[in-house]
Amino acid sequence: MDGRIVRYIWDFSDGTAEGEVTSHRFATTGKKSVKLTVIDNDGDQSTDRVTVVVKRKPIVKLTKINNTIISIAIFNPMVRPADPHKNPAAVSVDAMVEVNSRMGVTMSTYGLFHCNLDQGEKFEKEISMECEEPYDVWVEYTYRFQDEDELRSSRTNSLRMPAKPGGGKTLGPGFSLLDILSFLYPVDYNPSQDVKVIIHKTVDDRKNNIQLYIMKLILIVGVLSFLVALLAFLVGPGILRRLK
Repeated sequence: MDGRIVRYIWDFSDGTAEGEVTSHRFATTGKKSVKLTVIDNDGDQSTDRVTVVVKRKPIVKLTKINNTIISIAIFNPMVRPADPHKNPAAVSVDAMVEVNSRMGVTMSTYGLFHCNLDQGEKFEKEISMECEEPYDVWVEYTYRFQDEDELRSSRTNSLRMPAKPGGGKTLGPGFSLLDILSFLYPVDYNPSQDVKVIIHKTVDDRKNNIQLYIMKLILIVGVLSFLVALLAFLVGPGILRRLK
């Protein structure tokens, strides 16, 4: 072929399409043969084949709606089999919203979801989230198709979310007033109904904890020094008079 390609013909075994770029949803899993035929403006053509492996997996997508709201969408992309004797490819999904933050992130839900989806069905949920500092959020999930025994797991990419307006006031590099307060008075759960505070520890948190320990120690030493100085100021003159 030495002419200009004018047609791209795709053969997916269970369907065809045309175009330089296309997409196709297979009705079943396993190894599939995909054939591409190209035709140039002289009528000459060339064909090539490739084998792809199709695996079943629900589509789980995490989307940032705005600075305080995220959306979780879970979709079963499988197509109902044409043969009525074949088992439907329904899927069961358990998903958990995970957060990476030095501080607690307040969410408008518990962040744990379970859904059973038939072919083509979709589950969607919006969650409002707030934190005094920027944080990362993602979804980890397990899934099992109705006609399989294997339980698989996966996760979405993480989203970077900003701090809520008017967040913690910075006391210095890497410190905020809320850092110290959350260290001195750790909180695991918000008492409000249906609101959960999730705290996940990472390797970086070890550094943060050391910094907070040092800050706490400095505060304690400062308070003790002030008390000693105050005591000396109040009691010292009386002791000196007695010594005279």
